[in-house]
Amino acid sequence: DALRYYNEVIANDKANLAALYNKAIVKSALGELQESTSIYNQLLKVEDDELLKNSIDKADIKNDIFDNKLKIADEYLAKGENKKAKAAYSALLEYGDDYRVYLGLADSSFNLGMYTYAKNYYEQAIQLDDVNSDALSRLI
Repeated sequence: DALRYYNEVIANDKANLAALYNKAIVKSALGELQESTSIYNQLLKVEDDELLKNSIDKADIKNDIFDNKLKIADEYLAKGENKKAKAAYSALLEYGDDYRVYLGLADSSFNLGMYTYAKNYYEQAIQLDDVNSDALSRLI
């Protein structure tokens, strides 16, 4: 219903950035991560002042893209597609240090038999979040 609503709004007003942003959020919630990310990337090309007129911040868009890409990497890992997962997590490093990325790199490396890399990634995850019980238990 929400998606249909935003599609109608956008059909009537192609410049409605708030509707486009909300459509991306809904797509993400529905698990349509690639399409959602594509919409977010489209929004990143819009001038800052135009986004701000619609109460949209580029930092929020970048965080949403990161979250989508992290979910995609997590899905690869859950399906046992460890090489794809490792590549997806590695690409996320461009967004900065996040313990979840290092944890994913560690798990995918471990599953690929790259134990030294896995250990190093677990240690990096712990450095970023020293109360992370997942990383701590996997390192031991």
